[in-house]
Amino acid sequence: MRSTLILPFLILLNMIAVSPARAQTFGPDVLVDTSTVARWGLRYADIALDSDSNVGVTWISLAPDNDIVNFAKSNDVGQSWQKTVVCASPLQHWGDTRDCPALAFDPQDNPWVVWQYYIWESIKEAFIHISQSLDGGLHFESSHIIGFAGWDATQRQTLAIDENGTVYTPSLVWPGLHCIVLYGGDYSQRYETLVEPPSLRSGWFPDFKAVGRDTLYVVFRADSSDYSQPDLLYFSQSTDAGTTFAEPILVSEAPLMGHYGVMDPAITVDELNTIYVVWSDDRTGDRDIYLAKSFNGGVSFSEEVRVNQITGQSHLRPKIAYHRLYGLFVLYQVGIDSSDIFIARSVDGGTSFGERISPVDSISQSYKQAVGGIAIDDSGRLYIAFIDNRLGEYNLFVTSATISPTEVEENERDRPLPDNFWLSQNYPNPFNAQTTIEYSLPAESFVTLNIYNTLGEKVRTLIKASVPHGRHQVVWDGKNGAGDLVSSGVYFSKLETPNASAVKKLLLLR
Repeated sequence: MRSTLILPFLILLNMIAVSPARAQTFGPDVLVDTSTVARWGLRYADIALDSDSNVGVTWISLAPDNDIVNFAKSNDVGQSWQKTVVCASPLQHWGDTRDCPALAFDPQDNPWVVWQYYIWESIKEAFIHISQSLDGGLHFESSHIIGFAGWDATQRQTLAIDENGTVYTPSLVWPGLHCIVLYGGDYSQRYETLVEPPSLRSGWFPDFKAVGRDTLYVVFRADSSDYSQPDLLYFSQSTDAGTTFAEPILVSEAPLMGHYGVMDPAITVDELNTIYVVWSDDRTGDRDIYLAKSFNGGVSFSEEVRVNQITGQSHLRPKIAYHRLYGLFVLYQVGIDSSDIFIARSVDGGTSFGERISPVDSISQSYKQAVGGIAIDDSGRLYIAFIDNRLGEYNLFVTSATISPTEVEENERDRPLPDNFWLSQNYPNPFNAQTTIEYSLPAESFVTLNIYNTLGEKVRTLIKASVPHGRHQVVWDGKNGAGDLVSSGVYFSKLETPNASAVKKLLLLR
C-alpha cells in the first residue's frame, strides 16, 4: 500500500470560543488530504485515538469509477497527517460502492479499518471487508471479507476492539443483527453470534463499545417481529467475548407511544460503568437528540434528556465521547441538505447540557458540514472529524480544542465513588495461571467472594470481610482452599453482600 506525507493545509486561523467562561478555542480546521475528494455524509468517515493519544481517521474518497478507503494518522495533535491507502482495488460492477468505514486501534496501537461493499447491479447485497495494519498504519494488509451485511445492511458499520485484542463488528443477516468476532484479532478464530432474539427484526444502526476484556456493549434499533412496535431502541451486552448476548432491553419507552423514527444511536461508558446512549428521533415533529444512561450495568435506563436546547430544527447523527476529567460531549448535525455541526457538553454526567457551539472556523460555517467522529484524549484535547464543501468539493477536515477539567472533577481526589453494585467479568478469560476479578460497592459492606465449580461446590473463598465502598479487585491463582491447583474447566465467581449478589462464569485452561 502506498503512503504519502500530507503537509498541513491550514484554511484559516480564526478561533471559535467553546465557552466564554473557559476561553477554550477550536481550530484551525486542518485539511487531512489535499489529493482526494471525500464522499458526502455521516457514514463515510471515522476517528479514533491510540494509547499514546495519536489520532487516526478513516474515510472514503472518490476516484474515477472507484471508491477508495483511506487512513491517516497524526502524531502532532492533528496539525499534519500521513495518509495510507487501505483499499483501492477496482470496483467489480458499475454502481458498486464502498461505504461506512469505521476505525479502531488494537492494544499494540495498530489500526483496523472495516467497511461495507455494496453490489448494486446484480445481487444487490453488501459484504463486510476488514483490513489491519501491522506497523502502526504505514501499510495495510489485503482486506478480508468477514461477513454479510444484507440488502439494507446495518445502515452503519462500527468497530470495537477489547483489551485482549478481540475484534467486534456487526452484521445484518437473517434472522437479525449478528456480532462478528475475531477472537484475539485472529482471522482463524472467527465466529458469529446472533444479538437480537427472534421476537425482533432489523437491527439497524448498531453501535459497539468494548469494555475491558471480553465485555461488549451493543445498542441498536429494531422492530418487533410483527411490526406492531417499530423503531425501538435496544441495549444488549456480552461478557464472554461475543459468545452469547443478554436479552435486549428497551433503552427508551418513548417510541412505544408512536413511530418516532429512532436513528443513529451511539454508546459510551465511564469508569464507574455508567452507560450513556444518545440517539435522534422525531417525537416532536422535528428531530431532536436524546440521551439516556444506565447506572446498573445496562439492567435499566434512566428517563431520557434532550441534548439540544434549540428546537424546531432537524438534529441528526449524534456521536458521543466521555472522559472522567472533562465530561461528556455530543457531536451532532443540524439539517441534511444544508447542514452544520455542533457540540454540546455536559459536566454533570449527562443530567444537563450547555449551549451548543460550532467547532468550525467562523468564516466557513456557512458551508455544508457532515459529522465524521469525535474523540478526547487524557490531556483534554477534543478532536472533531467532519466533511465540508468549502473548497467546492467535499473534503475531510479535523479540528481540535483543549478542554479544561470540569469543576466537579478538577481534582481527581474529589471524583465521586461508585453508586452501584457490580461484578466485572474476570480478565483474562479464558486463563491458565491467574485471573483478576473487579467489583464495585456503593457503600461499605460485609462481602464474600467465592469460587464455585459446576456442581455448586465451593472451591475457594477469596474475600470474607468488611470492605469499604468503591472499586476493588482480587486475583485468583487457580488454586483451591487447600492450595492445590484445580483442573481445567468452567468455574463461577459469586460476589455477595447483605443486599445484593452477582455471578460470573470463568474458564480455566491448563
